[in-house]
This record gives sequence, C-alpha cells and structure tokens, in this order.
Amino acid sequence: MAPKKKTTLNKSIKKKPSVKLSGFKLREVLDISVAEKFKDEVIEYLEKSSKTGVILDAEKVSRITTPCIQVIISLEKSCKLSSINFKILTPSDAFKKVFAELGLSKQLNDWSIANA
Repeated sequence: MAPKKKTTLNKSIKKKPSVKLSGFKLREVLDISVAEKFKDEVIEYLEKSSKTGVILDAEKVSRITTPCIQVIISLEKSCKLSSINFKILTPSDAFKKVFAELGLSKQLNDWSIANA
C-alpha cells in the first residue's frame, strides 16, 4: 500500500490583512481630576472627526469615574444628534465594569466594537 500524501494548503491563497482600527486613545486613568481636560479633548476630537465618525479607544483604561462617563455619554448624544457614527473600541475590563455598575451595559454593548 502506498503511503498517503500529505495535503497542504494552497500557498497561493493569501490571507486578507486584518484592518486595525484606531481612534482617540483614552487615558489610563479617567477620573474627576482630568474630567474638564478630557471634555475639551473629546470636543476637539469630535470637530476633527465629524466626517469620519468618532471612535474612542478604551483598551488601556484602568480607572474611570462618573464625571468622565458623563462626558462620554454627552459625546455620544452629540454624535447621534449630528448623525455621526460613535463607537468605543476594545473597552477594557475596568471600563466595562464601571459601565455595568452604573446600569449602562446595554449602551456600552451597543457602542462597542472589537479591534481586529
């Protein structure tokens, strides 16, 4: 009996490169001490991103408190009123936890996208 030939994948098939999204990278700590500056930064980002949509990259957030969550909610509402796409990219566990504690898990799920 002849040995079975190993089948190999066709090497001419190329993988599509994964697209890495980027957005406004949120600070590691978003608490009351930075809330005013954070608000100013996201307003500036909104003005620059109004045609392409707003993406907040929350992957590195280790701490977030209510004042900064209020800024994010206000930003989302402004985007919605202006028909601007709003997404949160790869929210960290700490980010998700605070949203859940405030009863905002559904909103976060609606806004979230994972990075490729």
